[in-house]
Amino acid sequence: MHSPGQGIGSVITATGVTPDIVLANFLMAVFIIYSGASVANCPAGLNRRRGWLPPSRLCIILKEPWRETTTEIFDRIAPGWYDVRHWSIFRVELEALARRWRRGRLVNLGCAHGPDFLPFVADFDLHGVDFSAEMLRQAGRYQAKFSFSAGLVQADVSRLPFADESFDWAISVATYHHLPREKQAAAFAELYRVLSPSGEAFITVWNRRQPRFWLRRKETVVPWRSRGETLPRYYYLFSRSELARRVTEAGFRVLDDQRRCGNGCRPRWKRGLFSRNVCLLVTKDRGGAATGGR
Repeated sequence: MHSPGQGIGSVITATGVTPDIVLANFLMAVFIIYSGASVANCPAGLNRRRGWLPPSRLCIILKEPWRETTTEIFDRIAPGWYDVRHWSIFRVELEALARRWRRGRLVNLGCAHGPDFLPFVADFDLHGVDFSAEMLRQAGRYQAKFSFSAGLVQADVSRLPFADESFDWAISVATYHHLPREKQAAAFAELYRVLSPSGEAFITVWNRRQPRFWLRRKETVVPWRSRGETLPRYYYLFSRSELARRVTEAGFRVLDDQRRCGNGCRPRWKRGLFSRNVCLLVTKDRGGAATGGR
């Protein structure tokens, strides 16, 4: 006996599912994970090849990943972000930079609600940029809570509203990976433009080589779940060498490639190549030798 629509001689399980359907479902699952496609119920009347699609009548819907995370998305993320990301995961690195830099005008690009300001509040003239008005409102709350002041500006990091050489130092934590590739060169050029001739910048992005992204494309969407909502965040996944190349093309010199930065670099096997973050310390000063490796 055989089920209608199945070839004679095919192995059939108790549910009528043949091995070729099991294999097809597995391959579709791999494709969905890698490509960023989504799954939904098939619309009524959609023609399907009988015996290939799974019995659950699911369809794969191909769509481009979000090319950019909109300001509206981060406006909706901001209140929950204030609670969940209340402390910087780069406290150790930023405190070391505060000791290295000592004083001066510092800009925080993609400052969000402001936790990365804390190591610098005693001796620095602080400024912050974010494209989300609600994030900046949360930054006001954060400043009031910790009794410090920073000048906050709503702007895109690829079009900074500052004069040339306005800042001695810059930090940008988890910002540039939200930009599509076509905006990245302009953003790094803007960072270069607003720094003083010997200025330095600390840059972090998510590492494409971390295990959670092994089956992802370079451009992907990572959901943020908060208060009953699932909000899509666009990410461009940099490798360590690609980020170093991009900042070098903008005119910077890499001073240090901090392969163990942030609290996402444990356990030990995830450090270095597989760490959660790529962190670079860069300078506009082209003289001398780099102190770290790429």
